Amino acid sequence: MLVLGLLFALIAATLDSAWGLAAGTARAWFATLPARLRRLGGAGGVMMIVMGAGLALTGRKD
Repeated sequence: MLVLGLLFALIAATLDSAWGLAAGTARAWFATLPARLRRLGGAGGVMMIVMGAGLALTGRKD
């Protein structure tokens, strides 16, 4: 059990570090042009609206 726990911790730390490095690289790329940041913000807003509409249309009927 100890070996499995340590293996899980090692894999989790490695993957979390990879996600962090990828996010930092993506942020640096998006920040080079303000238009990219505006488009990204707009796309995020549209996605929130679409997900909210999907939830409203397919929500549980308790």
